[in-house]
Amino acid sequence: MGNRCFKKKYEPLLDLSYSELKQITIERKGTCYICDKKDTTGYFVQSVVEDLSIFICKDCKNLNNK
Repeated sequence: MGNRCFKKKYEPLLDLSYSELKQITIERKGTCYICDKKDTTGYFVQSVVEDLSIFICKDCKNLNNK
């Protein structure tokens, strides 16, 4: 007859069809969009709704806290 594989199907961790997810933020190194610092640690923000992305360094993100 043939072999059958009965592997368990894994469900995704996040169901995007019912989620209110609008953006994804990732901490990484890059060039800041505001102050043009190169190879600095900051946050890369990717919009899920639109095709927009931006990288902001930690210094520019915390301007209101100074």
